[in-house]
Amino acid sequence: MADVDHFKQINDRYGHKAGDLMLMALGDLMKKCVRLADIVCRYGGEEFVIVMPGASEATVSKCAEEIRSRFQELRVVSENQEIQATVSLGAAIYPLHGSSVDEVFVHADRAMYQAKQGDETGWSFSRFSLTVKHFSGATHYV
Repeated sequence: MADVDHFKQINDRYGHKAGDLMLMALGDLMKKCVRLADIVCRYGGEEFVIVMPGASEATVSKCAEEIRSRFQELRVVSENQEIQATVSLGAAIYPLHGSSVDEVFVHADRAMYQAKQGDETGWSFSRFSLTVKHFSGATHYV
């Protein structure tokens, strides 16, 4: 999962056209950084999701770092103004971080917010592992 840092400030300062150009640039960059079998999609607002079937931790790490570093160097020009932004990324792997799509998304989202809160790399793997406990016929995820 990826999110443009301080995106609202970009829209407020440079206008929505500039924000749209920034999102298109990130989407194009992400498509160039992933494998042919991977899927890049806009999840909502300034968030994107990359689905990487069968990818190893090393492959995901390499991809996340490439996106982070290349986006940091990217400049978008709108109305004769050069705009730069950063991106935070969070990763989670099935089934390590969840036994369903929803659980993996929750963990990727948490990892992304960990990255936003000062992780030096700008991206993070989920630090949450899934623990399943069964009590009286009910299943609880922690």
